[in-house]
Amino acid sequence: MWIDKTDPDAVNIDAGNGTGLIDILRRKGYRVNEVWFGSNTGIPEEWANTRTWMAAQAREWLRGGCIDMSPDLQRDLTAPEAHPHGKAGDKIMLQSKDELRAQGLPSPDDGDAFFLTFHGKHARRDRKATRGGRRKDRVAQGVDYPLFG
Repeated sequence: MWIDKTDPDAVNIDAGNGTGLIDILRRKGYRVNEVWFGSNTGIPEEWANTRTWMAAQAREWLRGGCIDMSPDLQRDLTAPEAHPHGKAGDKIMLQSKDELRAQGLPSPDDGDAFFLTFHGKHARRDRKATRGGRRKDRVAQGVDYPLFG
């Protein structure tokens, strides 16, 4: 229902725990991108896995971006620590979900969902976004105060 309601440009799902959901959505005709968090295929060599690489992309974006002030999202983005990984310690890896749970922290579901938005380059599917070769300024709907000052 969410996909039909929001008509997103792309749907990225963590393949580790989401393989059943991915299969169901594909059988229903939806285009879904499987994202293997533990994979290191197609990412720069400095990152140990896709989850850490997406977190780095999110961190860069957050320097100028805005997100909801959700306490769960804030915890999920700040709790995992990065540490050296690999035989030579030349890669960077975020703490795993198991390591976070061992510290008494919940699984970082909201943070991982946010990270998924940084996987891959997906073209916008709406014609308004590219008509005339340039994007027009858009105004946030339902906001009665200036967002940026």
